[in-house]
Amino acid sequence: MTSFLDLNQLYELHQLDSSLKGEGVFIVDHKDVPTRQYAYSRHQFEGLLLGFVLRGTMKTQVHFSEYEVHQGDVILALPHLMIDVIAESEDIEIITIGLSLDFISSIPHVWEFVNSDKVRLNPLIHFHSDKQDLQREFIVYLQKFYHSNLSDKKNEILRHHILALIHMVVEAHREEENQEYLLKDRSATIIDKFYTLVSKYAVVQRDIGFYADKLNLTAPYLTTLLAQKTGKSALKWIDHVVILQAKSLLKTTDLSVKEISNRLNFNDASLFCRYFKRHTTLSPNGFRRQL
Repeated sequence: MTSFLDLNQLYELHQLDSSLKGEGVFIVDHKDVPTRQYAYSRHQFEGLLLGFVLRGTMKTQVHFSEYEVHQGDVILALPHLMIDVIAESEDIEIITIGLSLDFISSIPHVWEFVNSDKVRLNPLIHFHSDKQDLQREFIVYLQKFYHSNLSDKKNEILRHHILALIHMVVEAHREEENQEYLLKDRSATIIDKFYTLVSKYAVVQRDIGFYADKLNLTAPYLTTLLAQKTGKSALKWIDHVVILQAKSLLKTTDLSVKEISNRLNFNDASLFCRYFKRHTTLSPNGFRRQL
């Protein structure tokens, strides 16, 4: 069973002080995880997860492909992609950093990075041996700073540190871009193609048949496959992407609710408001006020 986690749930799961939320960031040392069962359950996070392996090895599955992750590697789980830790060595030492959608969507080059097909198809990054010590020192320092109370401007400093870390990750990922990464089975290929299609067309096409036709499948087969493999039906994935787009527009623009409704191809604003509230429990204006 796949668990869908938001930032609040992860703070509760890891028993963190809620005052540490800051800019929408959490940092957890593997030793701080309260239960080993969490590491072995399939889950999805609404933001970006970065797992830095400082020691040991683990086998993990991200977006239906398995990866062997070793000391000095970073494994990425992009927003709402499934991650499943299958096994790990006894000496494993991992620091996990989570960035909320609010954080990553507020920084254009970070948002561009996490929406890259190359990142989605290659979530494993290898730091060269000459950079591993520097990476380890920076990650350990970042984790300690996150849990300290050394500065009145902690959130601002943390944000700049996280940006520096993202630049390190982006640079390391670019060094591997010339390699080819292949999905391992037909189901994973279908899911990946659907994910690409729905990310591109969900705003204008909310009919399952459209995606099934593009994939040369029947609509029932597509929705059953997605439900079995991802925990969400095709319609729920479509709704999910539309809501993400709506939240992004509400957060990052001054467009009126009516203008956003038009951009998302709803017939009228009241229909959009009912749709948004059904999926978030808040009206669009209520969501903005909450921010």
